Amino acid sequence: IYFGFLNGVISDFALQYPDIRMEVTFPNRWVDLTTEPFDLDIRVGELPDSNLRSRRLYTISAGVYAAPGLMEFYPEPEDPDDLRKMPCLGMHHLAGSWRLRHKDEERKIPLNFVHSLNSGALIAEFLVAGIGVALVPARIMQPFEKYGLVKRLLPEWSSPEGDISVVMPSGQVPHRVRLFVDYLVAHFSSPEIASVADIETLLLARFNRNPTNMKNG
Repeated sequence: IYFGFLNGVISDFALQYPDIRMEVTFPNRWVDLTTEPFDLDIRVGELPDSNLRSRRLYTISAGVYAAPGLMEFYPEPEDPDDLRKMPCLGMHHLAGSWRLRHKDEERKIPLNFVHSLNSGALIAEFLVAGIGVALVPARIMQPFEKYGLVKRLLPEWSSPEGDISVVMPSGQVPHRVRLFVDYLVAHFSSPEIASVADIETLLLARFNRNPTNMKNG
């Protein structure tokens, strides 16, 4: 979730509130706010009923993307089942399948992932490098599409929508936590959550490529 959605927001908050000491971790699970020493947790997906307090920050939906170079070796998929014939990249939590929806139809597509990763930035690297097809939030992919680095497959199909929420223990919220939650709300209200500058930084640092040149030819 950090890549494309939280880029810069935590460090900006630290600069604006230097007296607030932060401890930030990125575990690959939802932390237990009743037994673990965390003030809050940022979660993606449907929240179970609990005594925890929550606030929805953003709603995301993912599409299927591939690099144009990869598509030189595969026919354009016309149906979600065609993805089973293509090299697909998975996130650890997806458990070997993608759920895709078109209007009132929802399909679960079992896939044998060629690579299973737990980092959105790494998925983006593999995707742009042409290693495989990926199911990625459409909002993150907009700058990649702008530079012609990826193309969307099966554009009428997308994942079911999921919420990004901030969750806190019940009870009185400390002032420092309220400040950070308000900062998150303001950030996610911005139309430029995933900035082109962040994508350019990724491309220059990890691919040693100039995205402007790539766009121009």
